[in-house]
Amino acid sequence: FVAHELGGNVFVATFAAGLAMTAAYGRVPESFLEFAEIGSELVGLMVFFLFGALLAGMGGAISLPVLIYAILSLTAIRMLPVAIALRGTRLRTPPVAFIGWFGPRGLASIVLTLVALGDGGGSPPFGPTIVAVVAVTIALSVIAHGLSAGPAVARYGALVATLPEDAAEHRRTAELPTRRGVDRRS
Repeated sequence: FVAHELGGNVFVATFAAGLAMTAAYGRVPESFLEFAEIGSELVGLMVFFLFGALLAGMGGAISLPVLIYAILSLTAIRMLPVAIALRGTRLRTPPVAFIGWFGPRGLASIVLTLVALGDGGGSPPFGPTIVAVVAVTIALSVIAHGLSAGPAVARYGALVATLPEDAAEHRRTAELPTRRGVDRRS
């Protein structure tokens, strides 16, 4: 609220508040993390519901250049930097492509669009174009990633199963806590 009143970025202020809370009180309890994860999932679903409802009214803003850029965003613009970032990992091409294809998308794009557009204190001249690009990119992502997730995961799993035990794809990584790992009965 203070950031908003001072004309600051509320997303950055909220992030900083989370860092400050952890610095002041130490590790947050698991129940807090579970509540936050469930709450964020519900908010995310609500955002996508509203996004789907609003997308139908954007017909006039969608042009061929917007569609081409959206397709490039889902492929080369996103996958190439991932491939570059993973160069020293010794991962094979299929896992790198898998990570690039299923990398961050969707809700993060909506939030970053809101950051770029500001908090309503005057609409930037590029606003409608940015909104159209993000909307089309997310819509294509929902369709393309939704349809390809099952087959791609199956193929990736089958590939990794054939690799030798010392392959880079079998290296252990740090486990991050997720709600799926929480015992609901406790």
